[in-house]
Amino acid sequence: MSAVVALYKLKTFNGWSDTSFTSIWGLLYDMLPMDNVISRSIYEVRKLFKEFDLGYQKIHACVKDCCLFRNENEKLESCPHYASSRWKIDERTNQIKQGVPAKVLRYFPIIPRLKRMFKINEVSESLRWHWSHKSTDGKIRHPVDSVAWETIDKKKWPEFSMDPRNLRLGLATDGFKPFSNLSSRYSCWSVMLVTYNLPPLLCMKKENIMLTLLSSGPRQPGNDIDVYLQPLVEDLQQLWKGIQVYDIVGNTHFNLRSILMWTINDFSAYGNLAGCTTKGKYACPTCGDSTRSYWLKHSKKFAYMGHRRFLSRAHPYRRKKAWFDDRIEEQLPPKIATGSAIYAQLQNFDNCWGKREKKKSKSHKDLSNQRWKKRSIFFDLPYWKELPIRHNLDVMHVEKNVCESIIDSSVEGYSELLKWLANGPRKNAMSYTRYIINGKRFHTKSVEKSTQDNGVAVDATTLCRSSAKDKSQVMDVVAYYGVLQEIILLDYYVYQLPIFKCDWANVRN
Repeated sequence: MSAVVALYKLKTFNGWSDTSFTSIWGLLYDMLPMDNVISRSIYEVRKLFKEFDLGYQKIHACVKDCCLFRNENEKLESCPHYASSRWKIDERTNQIKQGVPAKVLRYFPIIPRLKRMFKINEVSESLRWHWSHKSTDGKIRHPVDSVAWETIDKKKWPEFSMDPRNLRLGLATDGFKPFSNLSSRYSCWSVMLVTYNLPPLLCMKKENIMLTLLSSGPRQPGNDIDVYLQPLVEDLQQLWKGIQVYDIVGNTHFNLRSILMWTINDFSAYGNLAGCTTKGKYACPTCGDSTRSYWLKHSKKFAYMGHRRFLSRAHPYRRKKAWFDDRIEEQLPPKIATGSAIYAQLQNFDNCWGKREKKKSKSHKDLSNQRWKKRSIFFDLPYWKELPIRHNLDVMHVEKNVCESIIDSSVEGYSELLKWLANGPRKNAMSYTRYIINGKRFHTKSVEKSTQDNGVAVDATTLCRSSAKDKSQVMDVVAYYGVLQEIILLDYYVYQLPIFKCDWANVRN
Protein backbone atom coordinates (compact mmCIF):
# COMPACT_ATOMS: atom_id res chain seq x y z
CA MET A 1 0.00 0.00 0.00
CA SER A 2 2.83 2.42 0.82
CA ALA A 3 4.46 1.69 -2.56
CA VAL A 4 1.18 2.37 -4.37
CA VAL A 5 0.67 5.69 -2.56
CA ALA A 6 4.28 6.81 -3.13
CA LEU A 7 4.21 6.03 -6.85
CA TYR A 8 0.77 7.56 -7.37
CA LYS A 9 2.06 10.73 -5.70
CA LEU A 10 4.94 10.80 -8.21
CA LYS A 11 2.44 10.43 -11.07
CA THR A 12 0.40 13.36 -9.79
CA PHE A 13 3.30 15.74 -9.17
CA ASN A 14 5.08 14.94 -12.45
CA GLY A 15 2.03 14.81 -14.69
CA TRP A 16 2.54 11.24 -15.91
CA SER A 17 -0.05 9.93 -18.31
CA ASP A 18 -2.11 6.87 -17.45
CA THR A 19 -0.33 4.94 -20.21
CA SER A 20 3.18 5.68 -18.90
CA PHE A 21 2.09 4.97 -15.33
CA THR A 22 0.73 1.57 -16.35
CA SER A 23 4.00 0.81 -18.18
CA ILE A 24 5.99 1.54 -15.02
CA TRP A 25 3.76 -0.78 -12.99
CA GLY A 26 4.23 -3.54 -15.55
CA LEU A 27 7.99 -3.10 -15.41
CA LEU A 28 8.02 -3.24 -11.58
CA TYR A 29 5.86 -6.35 -11.61
CA ASP A 30 8.33 -8.14 -13.89
CA MET A 31 11.34 -7.05 -11.79
CA LEU A 32 9.90 -8.33 -8.49
CA PRO A 33 9.65 -12.01 -7.45
CA MET A 34 6.96 -14.11 -9.10
CA ASP A 35 4.66 -14.15 -6.05
CA ASN A 36 4.50 -10.34 -5.66
CA VAL A 37 1.08 -8.70 -5.29
CA ILE A 38 1.89 -5.26 -6.66
CA SER A 39 -0.68 -3.64 -8.95
CA ARG A 40 -0.06 -3.92 -12.70
CA SER A 41 -2.13 -1.05 -14.10
CA ILE A 42 -3.69 2.29 -13.28
CA TYR A 43 -7.05 0.53 -13.26
CA GLU A 44 -5.96 -1.80 -10.42
CA VAL A 45 -4.50 1.13 -8.47
CA ARG A 46 -7.73 3.12 -8.64
CA LYS A 47 -9.72 0.01 -7.78
CA LEU A 48 -7.55 -0.40 -4.67
CA PHE A 49 -8.12 3.22 -3.64
CA LYS A 50 -11.85 2.76 -4.07
CA GLU A 51 -11.82 -0.03 -1.47
CA PHE A 52 -10.47 2.49 1.06
CA ASP A 53 -13.01 5.19 0.20
CA LEU A 54 -10.17 7.36 -1.10
CA GLY A 55 -11.93 8.30 -4.31
CA TYR A 56 -14.38 11.02 -5.21
CA GLN A 57 -17.73 11.36 -6.89
CA LYS A 58 -17.93 12.88 -10.37
CA ILE A 59 -21.12 14.94 -10.57
CA HIS A 60 -22.05 16.52 -13.90
CA ALA A 61 -22.94 20.21 -13.74
CA CYS A 62 -24.66 22.67 -16.04
CA VAL A 63 -22.22 24.91 -17.92
CA LYS A 64 -24.23 27.91 -16.71
CA ASP A 65 -23.95 26.79 -13.05
CA CYS A 66 -27.70 26.52 -12.53
CA CYS A 67 -27.95 22.86 -11.43
CA LEU A 68 -26.22 19.55 -10.85
CA PHE A 69 -27.26 16.45 -12.75
CA ARG A 70 -28.05 14.42 -9.65
CA ASN A 71 -31.14 13.26 -7.74
CA GLU A 72 -34.16 14.28 -9.86
CA ASN A 73 -31.88 15.60 -12.65
CA GLU A 74 -29.64 12.54 -12.83
CA LYS A 75 -30.98 11.18 -16.15
CA LEU A 76 -31.54 14.48 -17.94
CA GLU A 77 -29.65 15.22 -21.15
CA SER A 78 -29.96 19.00 -20.85
CA CYS A 79 -30.38 21.68 -18.19
CA PRO A 80 -34.02 21.99 -17.04
CA HIS A 81 -33.73 25.79 -16.77
CA TYR A 82 -31.77 26.95 -19.82
CA ALA A 83 -31.87 23.83 -22.03
CA SER A 84 -28.06 23.81 -22.08
CA SER A 85 -26.61 20.46 -23.14
CA ARG A 86 -25.23 18.26 -20.42
CA TRP A 87 -22.50 17.19 -22.84
CA LYS A 88 -19.58 19.09 -24.27
CA ILE A 89 -20.10 20.84 -27.62
CA ASP A 90 -17.34 21.04 -30.22
CA GLU A 91 -16.56 24.74 -30.72
CA ARG A 92 -15.72 24.25 -34.40
CA THR A 93 -18.48 21.92 -35.58
CA ASN A 94 -21.10 22.56 -32.85
CA GLN A 95 -21.49 18.79 -32.57
CA ILE A 96 -22.47 17.35 -29.18
CA LYS A 97 -19.83 14.99 -27.77
CA GLN A 98 -22.17 12.41 -26.24
CA GLY A 99 -20.86 11.05 -22.95
CA VAL A 100 -18.31 13.84 -22.40
CA PRO A 101 -19.68 16.12 -19.65
CA ALA A 102 -19.51 19.86 -20.26
CA LYS A 103 -18.64 20.54 -16.63
CA VAL A 104 -17.80 18.27 -13.69
CA LEU A 105 -17.92 18.77 -9.93
CA ARG A 106 -15.66 16.46 -7.95
CA TYR A 107 -17.02 15.76 -4.49
CA PHE A 108 -14.87 14.05 -1.88
CA PRO A 109 -17.36 12.60 0.66
CA ILE A 110 -16.52 13.69 4.20
CA ILE A 111 -18.36 11.03 6.23
CA PRO A 112 -16.04 8.10 5.33
CA ARG A 113 -13.00 10.24 6.16
CA LEU A 114 -14.39 11.33 9.52
CA LYS A 115 -15.11 7.70 10.37
CA ARG A 116 -11.56 6.74 9.42
CA MET A 117 -10.10 9.37 11.77
CA PHE A 118 -11.55 7.54 14.79
CA LYS A 119 -9.99 4.25 13.61
CA ILE A 120 -6.47 5.66 14.06
CA ASN A 121 -5.42 5.62 17.71
CA GLU A 122 -3.28 8.81 17.68
CA VAL A 123 -5.83 10.81 15.70
CA SER A 124 -8.75 9.64 17.83
CA GLU A 125 -6.96 10.78 20.98
CA SER A 126 -6.05 14.13 19.40
CA LEU A 127 -9.72 14.77 18.57
CA ARG A 128 -10.36 15.00 22.33
CA TRP A 129 -7.61 17.63 22.87
CA HIS A 130 -10.03 20.56 23.15
CA TRP A 131 -11.82 18.96 26.11
CA SER A 132 -8.95 19.54 28.55
CA HIS A 133 -7.00 22.43 27.00
CA LYS A 134 -9.35 25.39 27.24
CA SER A 135 -7.55 28.59 28.22
CA THR A 136 -7.88 29.61 31.87
CA ASP A 137 -6.40 33.13 31.64
CA GLY A 138 -8.92 34.64 29.23
CA LYS A 139 -6.56 34.59 26.23
CA ILE A 140 -7.61 33.01 22.93
CA ARG A 141 -5.03 30.48 21.74
CA HIS A 142 -7.41 28.17 19.90
CA PRO A 143 -11.05 28.34 18.73
CA VAL A 144 -12.00 26.41 21.88
CA ASP A 145 -11.33 29.67 23.78
CA SER A 146 -13.69 31.73 21.57
CA VAL A 147 -17.11 33.11 22.46
CA ALA A 148 -18.60 31.19 19.53
CA TRP A 149 -17.41 27.84 20.93
CA GLU A 150 -18.69 28.69 24.41
CA THR A 151 -22.07 29.77 23.01
CA ILE A 152 -22.48 26.42 21.27
CA ASP A 153 -21.48 24.45 24.37
CA LYS A 154 -23.26 26.32 27.15
CA LYS A 155 -26.08 28.39 25.67
CA LYS A 156 -27.39 26.78 22.49
CA TRP A 157 -26.67 23.04 22.43
CA PRO A 158 -25.15 21.86 25.72
CA GLU A 159 -26.04 18.26 24.88
CA PHE A 160 -23.77 18.50 21.84
CA SER A 161 -20.73 19.26 24.02
CA MET A 162 -21.34 16.35 26.40
CA ASP A 163 -19.34 14.05 24.13
CA PRO A 164 -15.85 15.50 23.44
CA ARG A 165 -15.65 13.44 20.24
CA ASN A 166 -18.31 15.55 18.51
CA LEU A 167 -16.60 17.64 15.86
CA ARG A 168 -16.40 21.40 15.31
CA LEU A 169 -15.68 22.28 11.69
CA GLY A 170 -14.73 25.37 9.72
CA LEU A 171 -15.12 25.89 5.97
CA ALA A 172 -12.90 27.85 3.59
CA THR A 173 -13.18 28.36 -0.15
CA ASP A 174 -11.12 30.07 -2.82
CA GLY A 175 -10.10 29.80 -6.45
CA PHE A 176 -6.66 29.11 -7.91
CA LYS A 177 -4.84 28.61 -11.19
CA PRO A 178 -3.89 24.90 -11.28
CA PHE A 179 -0.90 25.08 -13.62
CA SER A 180 0.98 28.10 -12.20
CA ASN A 181 -0.07 30.08 -15.24
CA LEU A 182 -1.77 33.27 -14.13
CA SER A 183 -2.68 34.21 -17.68
CA SER A 184 -4.64 31.00 -18.22
CA ARG A 185 -8.44 31.22 -18.36
CA TYR A 186 -8.63 27.80 -16.73
CA SER A 187 -9.29 27.93 -13.00
CA CYS A 188 -10.30 25.66 -10.14
CA TRP A 189 -12.54 26.44 -7.20
CA SER A 190 -11.96 24.45 -4.02
CA VAL A 191 -13.87 24.05 -0.75
CA MET A 192 -12.02 22.78 2.33
CA LEU A 193 -12.95 21.77 5.87
CA VAL A 194 -10.87 22.24 9.02
CA THR A 195 -11.39 20.14 12.17
CA TYR A 196 -10.97 22.39 15.22
CA ASN A 197 -11.02 19.54 17.75
CA LEU A 198 -7.35 18.97 17.00
CA PRO A 199 -4.58 20.86 18.81
CA PRO A 200 -3.26 24.08 17.20
CA LEU A 201 -0.21 22.47 15.63
CA LEU A 202 -2.33 19.79 13.94
CA CYS A 203 -5.64 21.36 12.93
CA MET A 204 -4.05 23.66 10.32
CA LYS A 205 -1.55 21.17 8.89
CA LYS A 206 -2.22 20.44 5.24
CA GLU A 207 -2.73 16.70 5.81
CA ASN A 208 -5.55 17.47 8.25
CA ILE A 209 -7.37 19.96 6.00
CA MET A 210 -9.98 18.07 3.99
CA LEU A 211 -10.59 18.97 0.37
CA THR A 212 -14.33 18.41 -0.14
CA LEU A 213 -15.29 20.06 -3.45
CA LEU A 214 -13.35 20.86 -6.60
CA SER A 215 -14.96 22.64 -9.53
CA SER A 216 -12.98 23.54 -12.65
CA GLY A 217 -13.65 25.59 -15.73
CA PRO A 218 -13.07 28.97 -17.34
CA ARG A 219 -15.52 30.68 -14.95
CA GLN A 220 -15.71 30.64 -11.19
CA PRO A 221 -19.05 29.66 -9.61
CA GLY A 222 -19.41 33.05 -7.92
CA ASN A 223 -22.89 33.61 -6.53
CA ASP A 224 -23.95 30.17 -7.83
CA ILE A 225 -21.61 28.33 -5.46
CA ASP A 226 -24.68 27.11 -3.53
CA VAL A 227 -25.44 24.77 -6.43
CA TYR A 228 -22.08 23.05 -5.94
CA LEU A 229 -22.34 23.00 -2.15
CA GLN A 230 -25.48 20.82 -2.19
CA PRO A 231 -23.80 17.40 -1.61
CA LEU A 232 -21.60 18.81 1.17
CA VAL A 233 -24.52 20.50 2.95
CA GLU A 234 -26.53 17.26 2.75
CA ASP A 235 -23.70 15.41 4.51
CA LEU A 236 -23.46 18.18 7.13
CA GLN A 237 -27.19 17.84 7.78
CA GLN A 238 -26.74 14.12 8.33
CA LEU A 239 -23.77 14.72 10.61
CA TRP A 240 -25.83 17.08 12.78
CA LYS A 241 -28.30 14.26 13.37
CA GLY A 242 -25.47 11.79 13.97
CA ILE A 243 -23.85 8.73 12.41
CA GLN A 244 -22.62 5.50 13.98
CA VAL A 245 -18.81 5.46 14.23
CA TYR A 246 -16.34 3.01 15.77
CA ASP A 247 -13.85 4.60 18.19
CA ILE A 248 -10.63 2.62 18.54
CA VAL A 249 -9.62 4.37 21.79
CA GLY A 250 -12.75 3.37 23.68
CA ASN A 251 -13.31 0.20 21.60
CA THR A 252 -16.96 1.23 21.26
CA HIS A 253 -19.43 2.51 18.70
CA PHE A 254 -20.91 5.95 19.35
CA ASN A 255 -23.17 8.51 17.68
CA LEU A 256 -20.84 11.07 16.06
CA ARG A 257 -22.24 14.56 15.49
CA SER A 258 -20.59 17.61 13.98
CA ILE A 259 -21.36 21.28 13.59
CA LEU A 260 -20.08 23.79 11.03
CA MET A 261 -19.07 26.73 13.20
CA TRP A 262 -18.27 29.30 10.51
CA THR A 263 -16.69 30.00 7.13
CA ILE A 264 -13.46 31.91 6.46
CA ASN A 265 -13.04 33.66 3.11
CA ASP A 266 -11.78 36.73 1.36
CA PHE A 267 -14.23 39.56 0.75
CA SER A 268 -15.61 38.41 -2.61
CA ALA A 269 -16.08 34.80 -1.45
CA TYR A 270 -17.64 36.15 1.76
CA GLY A 271 -20.39 37.73 -0.32
CA ASN A 272 -20.85 34.58 -2.40
CA LEU A 273 -21.33 32.39 0.68
CA ALA A 274 -23.25 34.79 2.92
CA GLY A 275 -25.46 36.03 0.09
CA CYS A 276 -24.89 39.71 0.85
CA THR A 277 -23.71 42.16 -1.76
CA THR A 278 -20.11 43.33 -1.63
CA LYS A 279 -20.60 46.13 -4.14
CA GLY A 280 -22.85 49.16 -4.30
CA LYS A 281 -24.65 51.17 -1.67
CA TYR A 282 -24.89 48.47 1.03
CA ALA A 283 -21.53 46.80 0.52
CA CYS A 284 -20.47 46.71 4.19
CA PRO A 285 -21.38 43.30 5.69
CA THR A 286 -21.15 44.75 9.20
CA CYS A 287 -23.30 47.86 8.76
CA GLY A 288 -25.75 46.25 6.33
CA ASP A 289 -28.79 48.45 5.73
CA SER A 290 -27.14 51.18 7.84
CA THR A 291 -24.14 51.49 5.52
CA ARG A 292 -23.44 55.18 4.98
CA SER A 293 -22.30 55.51 1.39
CA TYR A 294 -21.97 58.34 -1.12
CA TRP A 295 -21.88 58.14 -4.89
CA LEU A 296 -18.91 59.97 -6.39
CA LYS A 297 -20.19 61.06 -9.79
CA HIS A 298 -16.79 61.91 -11.23
CA SER A 299 -15.08 58.73 -9.99
CA LYS A 300 -18.24 56.71 -10.65
CA LYS A 301 -17.94 54.69 -7.50
CA PHE A 302 -19.25 54.61 -3.95
CA ALA A 303 -17.35 56.02 -0.98
CA TYR A 304 -18.13 54.69 2.49
CA MET A 305 -18.26 57.06 5.46
CA GLY A 306 -19.60 57.16 8.99
CA HIS A 307 -16.58 55.62 10.69
CA ARG A 308 -16.70 58.03 13.64
CA ARG A 309 -19.99 56.55 14.89
CA PHE A 310 -17.99 53.57 16.17
CA LEU A 311 -16.13 55.84 18.61
CA SER A 312 -17.35 56.51 22.14
CA ARG A 313 -19.98 59.23 22.57
CA ALA A 314 -17.47 61.49 24.36
CA HIS A 315 -14.68 61.10 21.81
CA PRO A 316 -13.42 64.53 20.60
CA TYR A 317 -13.22 63.36 16.97
CA ARG A 318 -17.01 63.21 16.87
CA ARG A 319 -17.10 67.02 17.07
CA LYS A 320 -14.23 67.74 14.66
CA LYS A 321 -16.31 68.94 11.73
CA ALA A 322 -13.51 70.50 9.72
CA TRP A 323 -11.40 67.35 9.91
CA PHE A 324 -14.04 65.16 8.32
CA ASP A 325 -17.28 65.84 6.45
CA ASP A 326 -18.12 69.18 8.08
CA ARG A 327 -20.68 67.65 10.42
CA ILE A 328 -20.84 66.55 14.03
CA GLU A 329 -21.27 62.80 14.36
CA GLU A 330 -24.21 62.00 16.66
CA GLN A 331 -25.17 58.51 15.47
CA LEU A 332 -24.46 55.32 17.37
CA PRO A 333 -22.84 52.32 15.66
CA PRO A 334 -25.36 50.15 13.76
CA LYS A 335 -26.59 46.94 15.29
CA ILE A 336 -25.27 43.83 13.58
CA ALA A 337 -28.13 41.71 12.24
CA THR A 338 -28.55 38.35 13.94
CA GLY A 339 -28.81 35.12 12.02
CA SER A 340 -32.45 34.78 13.01
CA ALA A 341 -33.23 38.25 11.65
CA ILE A 342 -31.48 37.50 8.36
CA TYR A 343 -33.25 34.14 8.14
CA ALA A 344 -36.65 35.80 8.62
CA GLN A 345 -35.83 38.49 6.09
CA LEU A 346 -34.76 36.00 3.41
CA GLN A 347 -37.16 33.17 4.16
CA ASN A 348 -39.18 33.81 0.99
CA PHE A 349 -36.28 35.01 -1.14
CA ASP A 350 -36.49 33.58 -4.66
CA ASN A 351 -33.06 32.24 -5.57
CA CYS A 352 -32.25 32.27 -9.26
CA TRP A 353 -29.21 30.23 -10.22
CA GLY A 354 -27.15 30.23 -13.37
CA LYS A 355 -25.10 32.55 -15.56
CA ARG A 356 -27.71 34.30 -17.68
CA GLU A 357 -27.01 36.19 -20.88
CA LYS A 358 -25.35 39.53 -20.35
CA LYS A 359 -27.80 42.39 -20.22
CA LYS A 360 -27.25 46.10 -20.25
CA SER A 361 -25.08 47.10 -17.34
CA LYS A 362 -27.07 48.42 -14.45
CA SER A 363 -26.48 51.90 -13.15
CA HIS A 364 -25.50 52.59 -9.56
CA LYS A 365 -29.09 53.56 -8.84
CA ASP A 366 -30.27 50.09 -9.90
CA LEU A 367 -27.69 48.50 -7.60
CA SER A 368 -28.32 50.83 -4.67
CA ASN A 369 -31.19 48.85 -3.16
CA GLN A 370 -29.65 45.41 -3.55
CA ARG A 371 -28.59 44.31 -0.08
CA TRP A 372 -28.98 40.55 -0.67
CA LYS A 373 -28.17 38.49 -3.73
CA LYS A 374 -29.66 35.23 -2.49
CA ARG A 375 -30.73 33.14 0.47
CA SER A 376 -27.62 31.19 1.41
CA ILE A 377 -27.74 27.39 1.29
CA PHE A 378 -26.17 27.31 4.75
CA PHE A 379 -29.55 28.31 6.20
CA ASP A 380 -30.61 24.77 5.29
CA LEU A 381 -28.48 23.66 8.24
CA PRO A 382 -30.87 23.57 11.24
CA TYR A 383 -28.42 25.40 13.50
CA TRP A 384 -27.03 28.03 11.12
CA LYS A 385 -29.29 30.95 12.05
CA GLU A 386 -28.54 30.43 15.77
CA LEU A 387 -24.76 30.68 15.45
CA PRO A 388 -23.26 33.91 16.85
CA ILE A 389 -20.70 33.99 14.01
CA ARG A 390 -21.45 32.56 10.58
CA HIS A 391 -18.87 34.08 8.23
CA ASN A 392 -15.41 35.50 8.80
CA LEU A 393 -13.09 37.60 6.65
CA ASP A 394 -9.55 36.24 6.46
CA VAL A 395 -7.88 39.62 6.87
CA MET A 396 -6.06 41.08 9.86
CA HIS A 397 -8.41 43.50 11.56
CA VAL A 398 -9.20 45.01 14.93
CA GLU A 399 -12.51 44.85 16.76
CA LYS A 400 -14.61 48.00 17.02
CA ASN A 401 -14.19 48.28 20.77
CA VAL A 402 -10.45 49.00 20.39
CA CYS A 403 -10.72 51.43 17.47
CA GLU A 404 -10.83 54.40 19.85
CA SER A 405 -7.58 53.54 21.58
CA ILE A 406 -5.84 52.98 18.25
CA ILE A 407 -6.89 56.41 16.96
CA ASP A 408 -5.86 58.14 20.22
CA SER A 409 -2.44 56.53 20.63
CA SER A 410 -1.22 56.19 17.00
CA VAL A 411 1.02 59.27 17.19
CA GLU A 412 2.20 58.54 20.74
CA GLY A 413 3.04 54.96 19.77
CA TYR A 414 5.13 56.14 16.83
CA SER A 415 7.04 58.58 19.11
CA GLU A 416 7.67 55.73 21.54
CA LEU A 417 9.15 53.64 18.72
CA LEU A 418 11.41 56.50 17.62
CA LYS A 419 12.71 56.81 21.19
CA TRP A 420 13.76 53.16 21.32
CA LEU A 421 15.33 53.36 17.84
CA ALA A 422 17.36 56.40 18.95
CA ASN A 423 18.72 54.45 21.93
CA GLY A 424 20.14 51.84 19.56
CA PRO A 425 19.77 48.02 19.55
CA ARG A 426 20.95 45.51 22.11
CA LYS A 427 24.67 44.80 21.97
CA ASN A 428 24.00 41.10 21.32
CA ALA A 429 22.15 40.01 18.17
CA MET A 430 20.89 36.66 16.91
CA SER A 431 22.14 35.21 13.62
CA TYR A 432 19.94 32.91 11.52
CA THR A 433 20.39 30.70 8.48
CA ARG A 434 16.66 30.82 7.71
CA TYR A 435 14.10 33.58 8.17
CA ILE A 436 10.57 34.35 6.98
CA ILE A 437 9.81 37.96 6.00
CA ASN A 438 6.38 38.98 4.67
CA GLY A 439 5.55 35.31 4.12
CA LYS A 440 8.72 34.71 2.07
CA ARG A 441 11.30 32.20 3.35
CA PHE A 442 14.97 33.14 2.88
CA HIS A 443 18.00 30.86 3.33
CA THR A 444 21.66 31.74 3.57
CA LYS A 445 24.16 30.24 1.15
CA SER A 446 25.47 27.92 3.90
CA VAL A 447 22.24 25.93 3.91
CA GLU A 448 23.21 24.47 0.52
CA LYS A 449 19.75 23.33 -0.56
CA SER A 450 18.98 22.77 -4.22
CA THR A 451 15.69 24.67 -3.85
CA GLN A 452 16.93 27.40 -1.54
CA ASP A 453 16.20 31.09 -1.98
CA ASN A 454 19.50 32.85 -1.24
CA GLY A 455 19.43 35.37 -4.07
CA VAL A 456 18.72 38.99 -3.18
CA ALA A 457 17.83 41.90 -5.44
CA VAL A 458 17.54 45.52 -4.32
CA ASP A 459 16.52 48.58 -6.35
CA ALA A 460 18.39 51.62 -5.03
CA THR A 461 18.44 55.28 -6.03
CA THR A 462 22.07 56.29 -6.45
CA LEU A 463 24.50 58.43 -8.45
CA CYS A 464 25.53 56.85 -11.73
CA ARG A 465 26.84 57.86 -15.16
CA SER A 466 24.35 58.97 -17.78
CA SER A 467 25.86 56.65 -20.42
CA ALA A 468 29.13 55.13 -21.55
CA LYS A 469 29.90 58.31 -23.55
CA ASP A 470 28.47 60.89 -21.13
CA LYS A 471 30.57 60.94 -17.94
CA SER A 472 28.23 63.31 -16.05
CA GLN A 473 26.54 61.81 -13.01
CA VAL A 474 22.78 61.63 -12.55
CA MET A 475 20.45 60.14 -9.95
CA ASP A 476 18.87 56.91 -11.19
CA VAL A 477 17.48 53.59 -9.96
CA VAL A 478 20.05 50.78 -10.14
CA ALA A 479 19.44 47.09 -9.44
CA TYR A 480 21.92 45.38 -7.11
CA TYR A 481 22.16 41.58 -6.95
CA GLY A 482 23.72 39.54 -4.19
CA VAL A 483 24.00 36.19 -2.43
CA LEU A 484 22.69 36.00 1.13
CA GLN A 485 25.46 35.05 3.56
CA GLU A 486 24.02 35.89 6.99
CA ILE A 487 20.72 37.02 8.54
CA ILE A 488 21.08 39.15 11.68
CA LEU A 489 18.15 40.15 13.88
CA LEU A 490 18.63 43.53 15.57
CA ASP A 491 16.66 43.88 18.79
CA TYR A 492 15.51 47.41 19.74
CA TYR A 493 13.72 46.08 22.85
CA VAL A 494 10.23 46.90 21.52
CA TYR A 495 11.02 46.38 17.84
CA GLN A 496 13.02 43.78 15.91
CA LEU A 497 14.62 44.34 12.53
CA PRO A 498 16.13 41.59 10.33
CA ILE A 499 19.04 42.69 8.16
CA PHE A 500 20.89 40.81 5.41
CA LYS A 501 24.63 40.48 4.97
CA CYS A 502 25.27 39.74 1.29
CA ASP A 503 28.06 39.29 -1.22
CA TRP A 504 27.11 41.80 -3.88
CA ALA A 505 27.76 41.29 -7.57
CA ASN A 506 29.83 43.84 -9.48
CA VAL A 507 27.45 45.39 -12.01
CA ARG A 508 29.68 48.28 -13.09
CA ASN A 509 30.09 46.78 -16.54
